[in-house]
Amino acid sequence: MTLREKWRIIAQTLTSVPNPAERAEELRRLAVSLAGRVPVAVGAEDREAALALDAEAEILQEMVETALLAATPRRASDDDAYRQAEMALRALSLSELRGVRELLLSMNGPEAVVVTSELAEQLGMTPSVIPNGLRKLASAGVVKTRSMGSKGTYVRILNREITRLLAQTAA
Repeated sequence: MTLREKWRIIAQTLTSVPNPAERAEELRRLAVSLAGRVPVAVGAEDREAALALDAEAEILQEMVETALLAATPRRASDDDAYRQAEMALRALSLSELRGVRELLLSMNGPEAVVVTSELAEQLGMTPSVIPNGLRKLASAGVVKTRSMGSKGTYVRILNREITRLLAQTAA
């Protein structure tokens, strides 16, 4: 399937879903699917095409996330979500806040599998700092985590206000 055919599928999906929030979510799933199906390249041209497809899928995913936020109406529960995220962040130590901030803001989309020990090493922290911070956020209900053994930790953001607040905090 060529890149042009994949974009045609995306355009058809966009117009076939009447609800803007559902449309954005469907496009997000499609972007993730496209990013995951980048072919294993053999020749230099194939590699360039695969990298271009991956880059375009990432751009599409960012656009979809923005569209999903814009399509979601503001409700009183958003204020509750903000307060929940704010309280969760207050429970973190400074090093946990720094580690969790780097982790959550580096995620492409609302879920990812991350190796927290590698990130902690890059940030010059002990390996337990980031998992401890994630545990506190999970107990506050803003993220969901699951250990995947040597593959890393599955992290899903349940409250999008957490990323907004983290983006506003100083590094």
